[in-house]
Amino acid sequence: MTENVALTSSRPRKWFRRPEWLAVCACLALNASLIATVAVYRPAYLADYRLVDNPDARHYVLLGRNVFLHGQYSRNAAPPYVPDMLRTPIYPLFAGGLDVISGPWLIFIAQAITQAICCLLVYRLVQPRFGRRAATVAAFLLALDPMLAISNLQAMSEPLFAVLVLAAIVCLAPLLFDEPPGPAGAFTRRGISAGLLLATATLTRPAGLYLSMVLGGTILVRALLARRLQATLLPIGAMFVATLIPTGAWIARNAVVFSVPRLSTADAIMTVYFAGAGGYQVHEGIGLEDAQRRISKEFSLPPPEVTNNHWVTTQSVAEMDAALRAASARVLMKYPVEVVEGGLLGIIKSSLGHNVEVLTSAMGIPWHHPGGGALLRGEVSAAVGRLLQNHPLAVLLLFWSLAHTAITLVLVASFVAMTVLYADVRRFALPMVPVLAYFYLTVALVGAEAYFRSRSPHVPLLIALAGIAAGRLTSFVAQAPDDRAPITAVR
Repeated sequence: MTENVALTSSRPRKWFRRPEWLAVCACLALNASLIATVAVYRPAYLADYRLVDNPDARHYVLLGRNVFLHGQYSRNAAPPYVPDMLRTPIYPLFAGGLDVISGPWLIFIAQAITQAICCLLVYRLVQPRFGRRAATVAAFLLALDPMLAISNLQAMSEPLFAVLVLAAIVCLAPLLFDEPPGPAGAFTRRGISAGLLLATATLTRPAGLYLSMVLGGTILVRALLARRLQATLLPIGAMFVATLIPTGAWIARNAVVFSVPRLSTADAIMTVYFAGAGGYQVHEGIGLEDAQRRISKEFSLPPPEVTNNHWVTTQSVAEMDAALRAASARVLMKYPVEVVEGGLLGIIKSSLGHNVEVLTSAMGIPWHHPGGGALLRGEVSAAVGRLLQNHPLAVLLLFWSLAHTAITLVLVASFVAMTVLYADVRRFALPMVPVLAYFYLTVALVGAEAYFRSRSPHVPLLIALAGIAAGRLTSFVAQAPDDRAPITAVR
């Protein structure tokens, strides 16, 4: 009898009974319900990319459409098609290609699928190290995040970037979090795969440019401390080469076309007109546009509407980029303390923000801001009155989003506390520190204007930490250890 039970319990469960696939179904159901809601209220939104409020989203799709329909990498809606350097190519090709095939609705479905894949990846990241319970909580937290699902209703690069980065981290997980056995070249294929994924992510969003260095450096430090440096040199070297070749090709293209051997001009623009402007905003108590005008005039720089759309001026991209980079240190040092304060404010805003207004815009209905400032001033009745003017679905999603964010952050804080008590939690946390620090620096670069979008790329990592904390807490309450799968090297 015992033998029969053992044999039965060892049989693999059907895929639709596995918790990670149930999370995928929940994720797709949430996304499908939001897309269906938009289809009921404003079907034209699913058929015409130009109806999206965000100009960046329109430009992404237009870039890709111009490539497929006219053979030109340009954000111009009509000839002459001036080549573009601000946007890297992967997401425009992704979004523009899907739009050409069948319209924006296909972009939104594809982005819903990327979120579902993230659920599988988070499960795969957590389960071998902390068990099925922790991995299941993490997968469902990610599946039921309304901020991510609503974000999928815009043609923006964050959903694709997030799944690529998470896939790269899962590829490198044995080197980042475990003590992998095996010869020096055992993980070379993982290094190559991670490098290609990171290159694709970098060509999706330039913010990923230095992520391979952060991940590779973290692995090398761990290996050095464990005296296993030789075993990691080959896979990390392979990762760097695999990352460098595609990104280097795009940098070479920019050097030939614009005489600017860089991935994009976006980093210089962000440093001056967002991080630097954040200092002006905090110090002077002014808005972003006023701060940007002050910087442009004070440092004799082309304004952001020119640097972002270089075809409107006779000044070359190389000249504008050089001017911005030459002035960036002076702009940041004008109000250095306030620049830091602006970056911290941006991190807080992005960590707590919601995007219900994106959904109401897609539905073609107004969104009445309750006003967080009014609540802090004690004007509760006025804020509640404005809130109740909104569509019931929008109100529901607002509370759902705020509750989801609060639960996630409380669990992440619990995870941080657990690092003091548990060696396995600490072993997972330490490699996460430089990775998350990198992502938060990219948020700080946006300055005081950072909002929900800025946290989208690292939400899956935070949710992985939250799931680990939830799994450990429930195991403690239930007084039953979570089931563990053995960690084995993948060659």
